[in-house]
Amino acid sequence: MFSTTDVFLIGLIVFLMFGPKKLPELARGMGLAMKEFKKAQSDVEDNFRTAVQDEERKKAAAANTAGNAPLASPQPAQTRPPEKL
Repeated sequence: MFSTTDVFLIGLIVFLMFGPKKLPELARGMGLAMKEFKKAQSDVEDNFRTAVQDEERKKAAAANTAGNAPLASPQPAQTRPPEKL
């Protein structure tokens, strides 16, 4: 990670490049960008969870439908008379 000195130097360079009047606007823009990124990330995660849950529901419904289907009644075993030797 960054040390305190690194963060200070980066802040100083940004201050010199943009000046004191632009810094609040730059910080606001970065904050909005981070907020939008987190919102997009959350939307993607929600869509993924929804898709996975839909697939699980479909599999469960298919399993329930297959399990509830009427079974064919067993046919009686055909027996032959014993053979005489």
